[in-house]
Amino acid sequence: MPNRLLPNPVLSLHRSIIQPGEDVAIPLIVTPARTGSMELLALALFANAEDENDIGACTLAHSLIVSHLLDIRAHPRYARAGPQDYFVGLEVSNASSSAVKIDEIQTFSSYWTSLVSVDPTTSLLPNQSLRMQRRVQGTASTDLSQIDLVNSLSKLVQGQTDVSQDPSPGTTSLQGDISADDFAAYVASRQSFRVAQLQSCFPTIPLPTLAHIAPLLDPLDLDVGVSWSFDTTPIRHGKTFTHGIRVAPEFSVVEKIRREIDEAISKGGKTTRTMYEETGRLRQVLMDSVLDGSLSQEDDPVELRVTTREGKKRAEVDIEKGTLPICFSLKNRSPALAVRWVLDLPPPGGETTFGGMSRLRGTLGAGASEDAQTVIRIDELGMKRITGWVLRVETGDGDGKEGGSEDEQQNWLPRRSWSRGDAGEWVEVVAASAA
Repeated sequence: MPNRLLPNPVLSLHRSIIQPGEDVAIPLIVTPARTGSMELLALALFANAEDENDIGACTLAHSLIVSHLLDIRAHPRYARAGPQDYFVGLEVSNASSSAVKIDEIQTFSSYWTSLVSVDPTTSLLPNQSLRMQRRVQGTASTDLSQIDLVNSLSKLVQGQTDVSQDPSPGTTSLQGDISADDFAAYVASRQSFRVAQLQSCFPTIPLPTLAHIAPLLDPLDLDVGVSWSFDTTPIRHGKTFTHGIRVAPEFSVVEKIRREIDEAISKGGKTTRTMYEETGRLRQVLMDSVLDGSLSQEDDPVELRVTTREGKKRAEVDIEKGTLPICFSLKNRSPALAVRWVLDLPPPGGETTFGGMSRLRGTLGAGASEDAQTVIRIDELGMKRITGWVLRVETGDGDGKEGGSEDEQQNWLPRRSWSRGDAGEWVEVVAASAA
């Protein structure tokens, strides 16, 4: 599908010869962008079938009220199956005053694909909700860096106002089956959402420029479509969409621009430094919207789970030996970035006494996982709290290999870092059964 914002076209709805006394019904599918009053306008052009130069025209108008029908909420969470597997909890609520039938729920994205799920047809009374869960999985074929968009934004930040020669987004594959009629409605709804989103994020960039450089689909967005109908004669039916569900941890795609500016200020001459340091108000708003806006967000991508070495929260221990193997399971949930991690274990004397090395470290590529093994001292049975440890995580560009050559170390460009302590992880310690 085309992955760019397109201007609203003039639609040719009907082109044929109408015989005397004949009526023609032209069905329309309307995709409102908001609730409230709405006016549909049309222009009918007609000519004498025997003389095409005898042309006439008339205008058509129809007013309608768009009412609130459905509320759709999404709650993503990690799935244990793999680093790019997620469960998305969906809640669909009937906000109208009539019963509505939910016929189908679909997901759409250029990156996320929904694993097969069959939804039963369900009728919702007013204020009633339907809850379900969808499992989605990332695909490997999508470019997540949005390099063309970033290059165009870099030029705008540098003061170049004409990016009309920059490449526009091409085509993309849409994950999800959809009919031709529903596809047209989806694109119209998606475009309305995307235009409002881009204008909010980049208020100083003209809409024609945004339409030229920005893709219609953000690669990591997940959209949901709900097919509904009313038991009326004729049957009223339609589709409601919600857009921009963020499933995976955020990562900045504009670090390249940030580094370019930092390097220009530190190494450039007086003219270059002045260009960035003494900006006008609108230019400063542009720089802030790019460097500190939605494209710059970055989350801690590491999921941590503390268990026994067997992956359980309950372990049998020979109290005479007095040790219990512990596993810190780390998963890098980022679809694009590598991370370095350091796990510092507390010295003896605290609530939990660890054995072995006091510092564990490693590197996780995008979507990779690793188990850090250690042991703790056990002197009594019961619930044992694993506390005192600190995990530090750093995202970066490069392979992030620790202990390599100087060239390998320089290949790592740090981005963001986070630190977290224990969150009250517990394991149950029971006596080992007799042999």
